[in-house]
Amino acid sequence: MATLVLIGFYLMYCVHGNIDYISNGNMPDTWYVFSYFVVLTFMINLWSIISYRKRPYDGYNAVSLLSWTVLLGFVGIETIVCSNYRTDGFSLNTFVH
Repeated sequence: MATLVLIGFYLMYCVHGNIDYISNGNMPDTWYVFSYFVVLTFMINLWSIISYRKRPYDGYNAVSLLSWTVLLGFVGIETIVCSNYRTDGFSLNTFVH
């Protein structure tokens, strides 16, 4: 359930909230790279959850926990990138005096 909430937050805030920047190509390259990482770790997490439901093996549970932790980190990085570093690559709100 926590995975679905995390992916829902990612889709609504990072993707839907920045759809104009994404469609115009104004997101930095790191955003696109980490979006692939988010999808990949989500798929690994989903696979491990489904495999654990089919056959309860502790290894699947460990992979699920590890991939969820990595997914949380990637979504955190994506949130920082999509809220601070957009429009032509930079939006340095914190560094403007």
